[in-house]
Amino acid sequence: MVVPVANAGRVKLPGMTDKGQNTSISAAEETTGFLLWQAANGWQRLMRNALADLKLTHVQFVLLAGINHLAAKGKPVTQNAIAAHAGTDKMMTSKVLRTLENKSLIIRDKHEKDTRARSLSLTPEGELILAKAAKVVHHIDLTFFRLPLKNARVLNSVLTELNRRAHTGLSMPDMP
Repeated sequence: MVVPVANAGRVKLPGMTDKGQNTSISAAEETTGFLLWQAANGWQRLMRNALADLKLTHVQFVLLAGINHLAAKGKPVTQNAIAAHAGTDKMMTSKVLRTLENKSLIIRDKHEKDTRARSLSLTPEGELILAKAAKVVHHIDLTFFRLPLKNARVLNSVLTELNRRAHTGLSMPDMP
């Protein structure tokens, strides 16, 4: 049984006065993290719905596109290479690649030099689905991120920096 708390909703958060008045940008709807989370969720929802007709998730699209990209550059396409390229967890990448293989969109062959590695390539069906999905993803991105060019460059610059921080072992700062 849940017992109601007398002061429910009255927890004093950083930047709030004792009367609950906002003295900084601590209101949830104004915090950068919350706004980024909401925007990312909105973008993901659009992407999920748009790719559903192709029976593809966005992660599956990213890995298909990554295989295509690395192959076009003449680089060896292994599970580790695609995980590094996409910035995805190796175990999750392996599971998604297995799903793509089961859908007959990729081939995972034994690597000719490294017995532990798998060589990846797109099947003709994988190439067809990738071409269709790339048009869908491009359309969603153009629509969702429709900004004046200057603002788009600033947004991309900020996102690039945040991505760099997220992947360089940024540690949690000491709490005040």
